[in-house]
Amino acid sequence: MSSPRQEEAARPRITRSWADVALGILLTILLASLIFVAVVLLAKSNLLTPDDLTDEETKSLLTFLGVAFGVVATLIGALLANQHNRRTHMLAEQAKFREQQLALDTEERLKLDTVAKVLELVTTDNAYAPRARVAGAIATLMQLHGGVVSVRVLGELWEADAVSSSTAVWLIDRILRDDPPKEDETSEAAEVLSLHCARLTPSPDDKHQERFDWPSILLDTWPSAMSFSTRNALIAATTQVLLTRELNWWASGALRTPVLTLVNAMGDPDLGSCAALVLKKLNDRQALRTVRLDENDLALITEKANSAEPTAWFSSVLDKLDDWASEVDRKVSMAPNALGSSPLVTETPPPDRPGGRTSAG
Repeated sequence: MSSPRQEEAARPRITRSWADVALGILLTILLASLIFVAVVLLAKSNLLTPDDLTDEETKSLLTFLGVAFGVVATLIGALLANQHNRRTHMLAEQAKFREQQLALDTEERLKLDTVAKVLELVTTDNAYAPRARVAGAIATLMQLHGGVVSVRVLGELWEADAVSSSTAVWLIDRILRDDPPKEDETSEAAEVLSLHCARLTPSPDDKHQERFDWPSILLDTWPSAMSFSTRNALIAATTQVLLTRELNWWASGALRTPVLTLVNAMGDPDLGSCAALVLKKLNDRQALRTVRLDENDLALITEKANSAEPTAWFSSVLDKLDDWASEVDRKVSMAPNALGSSPLVTETPPPDRPGGRTSAG
């Protein structure tokens, strides 16, 4: 079925246009003018007196009546023609509207059928299909504008390890790059990213230790135009991902990615101070020694961090960040998928996690 917005856009207009109103006013003025002229002529010609009419007066009266009837007939014809044209146009618009509605309904049904068939590709023999097939199916679903449902499906597939982290992050990056952004989809995508931070970095026994999956849009610029809940979840994801590996692993070069994201996020009007607070924690613990930040960046970090008002949840994350940077709780930090079952995820109160506000202001 088509959406109310599509129906409103396609529905023919049945109200009168300015041209119809102007024509009606013009015809009314002409008719009133004719009546006024007729009365004046009758008075000037003494036709309103009880005296008998002369042959000349009778001839003038008949001539006037003939002209008047001709004008009136012309006016009536013009009105009837205009009404016929308007009705014909309205019927054509209604027929066009019905055709558009039929096309929209057909397209929507085909889309639903296609989505159902795409979802069938995800499973085979009561199990998830191979990753390549699943990745193609979920990418197709998003290409068909599956909405927030496709993002939810992506999160479930990622949780079940039915899709690789690189594919999941690539799809999330595409959603965040949509122009114009769809608020419900971007918010859900950012939440999925935050909930699966532990899958973004390799486990200690992974042979591909150089792997780090991260949405490239966050390295280009900070999406300040997106909704508060989306930006809030992205700040949380950037902070939590640091806890998934030990500081030595990040110091090998990967730390630059989340740090650059947080530096860009300091320009956020609502959450910039929270990003600065994370950077200040890292800098105070000498964790930024492998990342080159100029004096202006460091001064801005200190200034914004002093104005931060984190929530209780985010304060607990910052406490864990202290332990992580101090290498006091390295075993917890190094545990693969540690965040997947920790209070960092399951006890997260959406959407006011990093900042102290619940809406953009």
